[in-house]
Amino acid sequence: LRPPRVMPLTHIGGWKGLIAPGTARVSGTVIEINAENGEIVEAGTVIARIDPRQFEIQKQSAEAELERATQDVGADSADVSSAQTRVTRAQTDLETERLQSARVFELEEKGLIAVAKADEARRRLADAESELEQAQADLESEQKALGSTGQDNPRIQAALAKLADAELKLSWTELEAPARGVLSDLDIAEGNYAKSGQSLMTFIDASNVWVEAYMTENNLGNIKKGDPVNVVLDMHPGKIFKGEVVSL
Repeated sequence: LRPPRVMPLTHIGGWKGLIAPGTARVSGTVIEINAENGEIVEAGTVIARIDPRQFEIQKQSAEAELERATQDVGADSADVSSAQTRVTRAQTDLETERLQSARVFELEEKGLIAVAKADEARRRLADAESELEQAQADLESEQKALGSTGQDNPRIQAALAKLADAELKLSWTELEAPARGVLSDLDIAEGNYAKSGQSLMTFIDASNVWVEAYMTENNLGNIKKGDPVNVVLDMHPGKIFKGEVVSL
């Protein structure tokens, strides 16, 4: 076995990763739990679902109000309603990307993740921003198609605002995995009532994980960024995981 100055070695360390709380954003009865503690889920998987019926009714009511308002000016609300739905979805996606990216950028500043990971987060964030801009442009175009009277009609604007709120709350009834990762601290079951702001679970992002190793001083003298690393875990005896040093 080579001495530490030649082949740095430590048994002290642990896995680290991005952790995101799974918080209810609307109140209601939990009607579905689709994962268990310790389960690996893919990005976009619906982990839990809150009863959406009250929010579906609110959306239908808002659509009816928009339909009545547009009929008064001889227009059709279908295209506007569809465009509003796309805006709401794009807003939700952008908010998720902003939360994920903020954690990645914080780790980048500390030198705890590779620059390529941060660049990928920046790309996804830019894509989400572009999607929202396009959806908003489409909505504006559909509103203009109503004509000058319809576009500026207070009843139409109020109905659109109500529809946007209903769409957003309806989207919040589904708690989706923001990335591929592991579910932890699941603290609710089907049939329980979830309150807005209540923490329901913890999500550990498996796409951004690293090992934090604690080295002695004589080890550090022979380590630099970019060095290859072999990692062995007690839970996977005999298996060697490859990596590289990203920060000291």
